[in-house]
Amino acid sequence: MNPIPADAPFDGRVPAPLFANIETTRFCNLRCRMCVQYNDGTTVSGPHMGLDEFERIATALFPHVERWQPSVSGEPLLSRDFTRMLALAERFGVKAEIYTNGTLLQQPMVDRLVPNVASVTISFDGATKATFEQIRVGAEYEAVAAGVRRLIASCRERLPPDRQPQIGLACVAMAGNVRELAQLVRFVKDLGGDFLRVSHVFPVDDAMREQSLARHVELARACIDEALAAAREVGLAFRIEALDQITAQTALSADRRAFASEDGAVAGLEMREYWPQLPAPLPGLGAGAPDDAAVLQRRADAAARSALPQRRAADPRAPDRGEVWWCEYLWDRTYVAIGGDVRPCCVAGVPVAGNVNAQPFEQLWNDAIYRALRQRLVARRPVAACRGCMHIRRTRDAGEVDRLLLGRRPPTAAELAPLPAALEPAPPRPARAGEPPVLTWPADPDAEHYVLEFSLDGFDSILFSTAGPRGGPAIRQSRWQVPRWAWQAAPADREVQWRALAHRGGALVEVGRGAVPAAPAAA
Repeated sequence: MNPIPADAPFDGRVPAPLFANIETTRFCNLRCRMCVQYNDGTTVSGPHMGLDEFERIATALFPHVERWQPSVSGEPLLSRDFTRMLALAERFGVKAEIYTNGTLLQQPMVDRLVPNVASVTISFDGATKATFEQIRVGAEYEAVAAGVRRLIASCRERLPPDRQPQIGLACVAMAGNVRELAQLVRFVKDLGGDFLRVSHVFPVDDAMREQSLARHVELARACIDEALAAAREVGLAFRIEALDQITAQTALSADRRAFASEDGAVAGLEMREYWPQLPAPLPGLGAGAPDDAAVLQRRADAAARSALPQRRAADPRAPDRGEVWWCEYLWDRTYVAIGGDVRPCCVAGVPVAGNVNAQPFEQLWNDAIYRALRQRLVARRPVAACRGCMHIRRTRDAGEVDRLLLGRRPPTAAELAPLPAALEPAPPRPARAGEPPVLTWPADPDAEHYVLEFSLDGFDSILFSTAGPRGGPAIRQSRWQVPRWAWQAAPADREVQWRALAHRGGALVEVGRGAVPAAPAAA
């Protein structure tokens, strides 16, 4: 390998990621009001990732990554062929990090999880039954708490200390539950959990905009102070993420996803934590596992074949490069959706970097979009989709900078590669003119009611579903008046496809479909 030229600028290429999030399902059995996917209607109808597609993605990623997370847009424990997915990951020594709503933690599922997980995080958005069940619609407080206790007891009893996963709760903070944060800290300690992680609600509608702590800053600061004091008192790891400018701007505007006009966090609501030493590091490969030698050999063979740069240890003797910005989602993590699209993360507005069904992952990981995102972040000129995000990290540590930039220096403005068109903010689309149409389809005499779904891509993804909370009452007749708000929000320059599904005895059966054409271009 040729040595890096002296004083060469960072070109955006980095080694393979350490973590992969694979969207194994979009289905969920709850109806949480702050959930973006539920409000879009995608958690009601799925879909699931097929096992063959998962195997293709896993074969490309698992030789490189150390951990993986099933799904982020649905309930992962509902993924089809979930047990076989876990087994495939184990062949490569890749442990799962599970984020679950906890409703399925009965003993058979716990038995499947125990040997295969590095961490389990259970969403738990209230310390009291009333608050929890008001937010997490469809979940029962006592049942989820019992499932968490069952999982913790099984892991502690059946695994040696160096194989035990970290287990804790996650809470989405909002005005309706922020007063219970300190109580939730003590609840996690009582369960025997390792941590409590708190994030901020992303405002998906007017009700959630009002719930955002961007509108309740003083209340939030007081409650966070109380929770931190409780964490120190009981000795529990606690972290609340920053309220970033993307979330705050969206909460204070009428946009579904606003672009931030500044970087950093809301003053007074920066990331805060009390993070004592956890009982043990995340479990990985260890001498006690019977297949470790074969796993290590498979990974070594994959690394030898790879054209990606090798990881670099931090060099304390490295020259001072000044402050650089970086993001673990661009350096160490990747996200693969159903259908193969690869994105840096699952945040709305982040572009698709490529598709693993069209090009090798190793190629797109260091292709134009990823490289431009990294280069501009290092140069402290983040693209519009990243600006103001809470995940941007800043460091002046010379050794850490040397590791991140692979021994290179930050590029100057003149050395930045041209910005790909996908990273330019899209101009606002014109609203559709005229009156909203009435959609009709053949009546089904056996239908209990109907569900309508809308898509821009032939139903690879769902733009909107009437099964979501904004869909209104159940549709009893074979006709539906498109609401004015939906008509005006639909992109005027795109054909919108729709399909009608009859609900028969718990199943959804397609009974009709059509399309609303794009509006004629202005003369």
